[in-house]
Amino acid sequence: MAINPDVGILNITIDKIDLDFSHSINGLNSKSQDITDQLKKIGFKQSAIRTDKFNVRKNTVYRNNKSIDSGYKATQQIQLEFKNDQKNISKILDQFSKGSTEFNLNFDFKLSDSLKVSVQKQIIRLATEDAFEKAKLISSASNINLIKINEIKMLVIKAKNANH
Repeated sequence: MAINPDVGILNITIDKIDLDFSHSINGLNSKSQDITDQLKKIGFKQSAIRTDKFNVRKNTVYRNNKSIDSGYKATQQIQLEFKNDQKNISKILDQFSKGSTEFNLNFDFKLSDSLKVSVQKQIIRLATEDAFEKAKLISSASNINLIKINEIKMLVIKAKNANH
């Protein structure tokens, strides 16, 4: 059974490198606000936009086999879950192709909880129908007339250690 995910997840990673600790954080906050403003501009609500994985670390670079202190690198991820359809994906890509803020962007996709439940019910129904059809085939091949199923028991088989 193939199901198309109904939820898209936009992941944007931004960073800011600066010699000064507070400037790296302020620059990151400015980028974060710009990304958030762009998402709101195309119709997403502030409450749907989530920030995650804030990190500030020393930015050390290696040149001529020497470690050189290059300030601080502040990093943050911005995430947005949205209805997975071509219109929303196009809106997002179109908006960010026009922006000047540097970032890394990727999409993930998943099934919503309600779709998962619906799909699980369909799979159980299909598996039961398939099992009944196989039971009819087995009864027919063995010349047994299958009228109805009175009981379904779950059989659990435990594997034994092959060394004993």
